[in-house]
Amino acid sequence: DQQPGDGGGDGGAKGGWQSGSSGGGNVNFNYAARRSVTLIMGASGSGKTTFGVKYLLNTEGVKFIWDPEGEWSDRLQIAPVSQPLALADAVPGGWVLFDPHPLFGERELEGLEFFADWVFEAAGMFEGRKQFVVDEVQDYMSSQKAPEGLRRIARRGRKRNLEFLGLSQRPAEINVALMNQRSEMVAMQLGGQADIDRLAQYGFKEDELKSLQPLEFISRSFEGVEMRGRVER
Repeated sequence: DQQPGDGGGDGGAKGGWQSGSSGGGNVNFNYAARRSVTLIMGASGSGKTTFGVKYLLNTEGVKFIWDPEGEWSDRLQIAPVSQPLALADAVPGGWVLFDPHPLFGERELEGLEFFADWVFEAAGMFEGRKQFVVDEVQDYMSSQKAPEGLRRIARRGRKRNLEFLGLSQRPAEINVALMNQRSEMVAMQLGGQADIDRLAQYGFKEDELKSLQPLEFISRSFEGVEMRGRVER
């Protein structure tokens, strides 16, 4: 069975980042990099978060994870941070999990915009791959509107080697522009016909989506290349 990620889970910043940095200086652009916007979609209990964790553990680069509920810090056993200087200090370790509540309270959307903007600027300060991760991404958008910070990373993260990884229970509610920026979609067991119909618009077969069991997935690239597998816990 295929497994998420591509091997080589080395973390840490390469080439230019200094602990305590908060922006400024030269920007490292990689004009040859390909766009990487991966959307992992499945109902609660389908295994989508397990897929996401496996993907990150098997992929090199610095991981920037939006973690308002603390689920990722619990799974990864990595303490989250909540202050700008602490964000910068976490970069050399390769894992930056952001808890917005100490700074933003219940204003999660404002916190997400701050984090997305911070990550976008930080990603230009050092070389190597980076991943920006947002779980339940549909909670921060409608089908017609998405936060500018997320849209900017999806549109312009490529030159900074900044990849976007979005997870969602409800693909029917994901912003159209973000769906159209995808480089890859990963479908797992879905919870409703509206979500199946939405993914069918992007080339998935309805009967195959309905047959998926927990932990099983179908991955489909922007070019239409499909891959099937099962995530190992």
